[in-house]
Amino acid sequence: MKKYWVIEDHLGGGFHLMSEDIPEEELREVEVYCEMCGDHDSIIGQFSNWKQLKRQMTDDEGWCPYSDEYLQSVFEEDNQ
Repeated sequence: MKKYWVIEDHLGGGFHLMSEDIPEEELREVEVYCEMCGDHDSIIGQFSNWKQLKRQMTDDEGWCPYSDEYLQSVFEEDNQ
């Protein structure tokens, strides 16, 4: 099963995917600080589907800041 790096955009707060076979140099560029605001995108981790991502994003009390629909859409966009 194909895995993707899930990246959180520091400006928009949304997620986007990068292929698991992306060169390491490009992956490191994700966490380079933005010249405009001083923040950077964050690597959440490697996942093959939205359910794995949801487990990662859910806290000990069962709360996830993202809806199932949104998390599903992140993975559906890449598969179209």
